[in-house]
Amino acid sequence: MLGYRTIGNLVSLLLGIRVEGIVYLGCYKDSTIERVLSSTQSVSASNTPVQCARRCSDYRYAGVEFVTECFCGNTLNAIAMPEYNCMLHCPGDKLKRCGGYSMISIYTNWACGPPPTIANGNATLRKGDNVTYGSIADFYCGSGLIRKATITCLSNSSWEQATCEPPGQTLDICVTFIADIVLYAWNDI
Repeated sequence: MLGYRTIGNLVSLLLGIRVEGIVYLGCYKDSTIERVLSSTQSVSASNTPVQCARRCSDYRYAGVEFVTECFCGNTLNAIAMPEYNCMLHCPGDKLKRCGGYSMISIYTNWACGPPPTIANGNATLRKGDNVTYGSIADFYCGSGLIRKATITCLSNSSWEQATCEPPGQTLDICVTFIADIVLYAWNDI
């Protein structure tokens, strides 16, 4: 029988929830002939998903496999597998899972978190709770304000800049500046 804590961990894994700065993407089939993630890290007797992700901080993806193994990569072209294939306990944290035999639990390091709070507006994720690199949020401003239609999660784990401004504010400043230059030049003639 599964306890509440075990069920909670399983639900977190299945939903792709952000945990300690990384986002779980799922369980994938791996092979020693052609690795899902190309860079092999040294085996760790205290392996956890977070520890592996730190070791892979220069890569988009981190993966834990067969308890002590850690792999990194920037591309993910793999076959997703049911979660029960990636249920081996991590030696560094028995509550976490570290893949399985030829099965790798993949995480992304490039998570932005929820879209930013915007004065006089808001942003809503376009697809569920996905907060990884390339995720898009629709951007809405209050009545009468202009804005960019969408913002994107960038590779540096931050969201694009977003502001709500009154219409014409930028144009008005530019026109005033040009008018001052013309007036100044006219007075020199």
